[in-house]
Amino acid sequence: MYYICLWHGFYARQGYGTITFWEATTGAKFHLAQRWFGKTDERSIPEVDQRYKDRKATADWKSEAKLAERADFSRQQHLASMDQLYRLPIAPWTDLSSADMITAVPYASIEVVFNGFNVYGNKLNHHPGCIFYDMEIDKNSWEPLASAELSALKGEMYLGKDVAIPVGPKVSSHTAEALERNIENELKENIRMIRMRIGFESAYEDSEVRDEALRAYLLHLEKECVLDSDWAYDDQDQGLKPWGAPSPFNASEYKTPW
Repeated sequence: MYYICLWHGFYARQGYGTITFWEATTGAKFHLAQRWFGKTDERSIPEVDQRYKDRKATADWKSEAKLAERADFSRQQHLASMDQLYRLPIAPWTDLSSADMITAVPYASIEVVFNGFNVYGNKLNHHPGCIFYDMEIDKNSWEPLASAELSALKGEMYLGKDVAIPVGPKVSSHTAEALERNIENELKENIRMIRMRIGFESAYEDSEVRDEALRAYLLHLEKECVLDSDWAYDDQDQGLKPWGAPSPFNASEYKTPW
């Protein structure tokens, strides 16, 4: 399991080269297909290196010679060389930007990921859907930020952690209702005080029918947030086409018995 800094979520590498993101605030899942090789042993390093070589990125794009050359370009020359932007190391991978590979994710960038063994900094494009996630073996795309000495002690990091941290019981319905009433009363009082400062009075009309309709609507919105793309259906109870890559757990290889 990997965790993403500055996000409210985490992601896991799954079978068939799929990356799955979980948004912790809503429980929603987003799948990105073909974003890693499916293995991270040293035997895969030549494949990862060859993938980067096939990209034919301009390695010396920040050299003084290249910077001086572009500095003297006219507007017409800049427009004529726009195709060079696709060959920049920080440009999105073109094969991940095709129509059949694009997946909508609610994130703008990814800078650092970490797990219990190391911390990796993203060296290429910032968009989560336009990069590969072979951190351990892809030195062209990811930079390990933990020192070699710390990485060598990764086994020490898990000593004494064989016992799971206990999780307390969930909040009772009575406590949840009391908390709901307190929040509602505090919100009303704040509105009343703010309006009083500008010379207005406030009156609230309570309606059980309205409150019940709002609760039902919020419940539907919450269920929609946690809905996986594999299990979305329309009004006629027909399966909808996934808005991204399907989950590997819905793949035929996974569901077919041995």
